[in-house]
Amino acid sequence: MLLLNDSKLSTTLMTAYGTFAQWEQTDTFWSSPLETALNAPFADVKRYCEFDARMIPKPPEALQALRSLLIEIIQKHSYQIEQEWGPLTKNLEQLMDRGNGPVLRISIYPAGLIGIVNHPHNDIDLFTVIPSATQPGLEIESDDCWKSVKIASNELILLSGELIHAFGGPQPTLHRVVSNGSLRMSASLFVNADPALQINGTSVGSLVAQRLAHVRGEHHEVQHRNQDDGEPDHPSSS
Repeated sequence: MLLLNDSKLSTTLMTAYGTFAQWEQTDTFWSSPLETALNAPFADVKRYCEFDARMIPKPPEALQALRSLLIEIIQKHSYQIEQEWGPLTKNLEQLMDRGNGPVLRISIYPAGLIGIVNHPHNDIDLFTVIPSATQPGLEIESDDCWKSVKIASNELILLSGELIHAFGGPQPTLHRVVSNGSLRMSASLFVNADPALQINGTSVGSLVAQRLAHVRGEHHEVQHRNQDDGEPDHPSSS
């Protein structure tokens, strides 16, 4: 896990959460499909939207601004990330999906829920960028126990995913979300790998599509732009 900070993050993040809370109550809000983490007993209880560079459907500008800022922070600290998580088989620019780019997800967990609301899982991406949520609850597994992660409003953390490990980086970070009963909003930026890259003879795009098909089940029909590289629609992770 890496910790970064940026002075512009707090204001942009709070504006995005406020906009999302209002948008989620309108008829124009579009919710992405339910997901069930691997080996979880039931789907996570949340509503969320996610989008990449294509922005289809187009989200509110405040959410677009948050995605742009998170990408800017990652680009600014790319050398530090490579040094902390190396030696990678390629540099981050070569590993990252430069077509559709990172996927921003904003989630809302309803009030009244106590306990695990996002089941333990690794993300199947290079890494996931997580700024502060509106309530605590994020936990990571460390030394065979769950530890709460505190993130200030001007900070974000990077959780390593399965694919960065496949390209020489650290082990993926197992994480979950536990609710204290309050309504909770959170943001995650999934930094995905180039879908054309190969791992043991299989394209990254195919690996991600298979995971999406599994966690989203009948709620999601995996779409391929190109049967050769197996690039799915919105390749985020659970």
